[in-house]
Amino acid sequence: KQWYQRRVAITAGMNDLQEKATEYKSYQKQFKVDVTRFDELEETHAEVRMKQQLWESLKSWDVVTADWFEKKFEELNPEDITQKVQKYAKSVMQMERGLPPNGVVPLLKEKVDDMKSKVPVITNLRNQSLKQRHWEEIETTLSSKFDPAQDTLATLQTLDG
Repeated sequence: KQWYQRRVAITAGMNDLQEKATEYKSYQKQFKVDVTRFDELEETHAEVRMKQQLWESLKSWDVVTADWFEKKFEELNPEDITQKVQKYAKSVMQMERGLPPNGVVPLLKEKVDDMKSKVPVITNLRNQSLKQRHWEEIETTLSSKFDPAQDTLATLQTLDG
């Protein structure tokens, strides 16, 4: 909670500085003098925004995946999962390039990559063409019953070991 308040305060401070810089630039243009470049401010502001995006992504990823793992398997939408996983994977790539090395980006990357590896299985098991005989083969392979109408992705993960 405290880190969140600190992050909000830093972001607000950066936004205030950015507004002042814009205001100073407009004055300089009005007086027809050389317009000052605030490179360090812009770089710092970009880094702060990216760090904020990182923390928000980590938090929202946990919420989204918790929902997927709690839903009945038959309610999962593979296209939605694929889209969100790709969106987060793209964000992770941007953060890897745009942020100095830290322990949070690899944590988010690991979580996204783990889910990315599950997407083909989810997609295949949500295939509407699967018949009862297919489910019987799947249950034999898993050595356990799996009912998509009752069980969840979390259940499937525990069966997979």
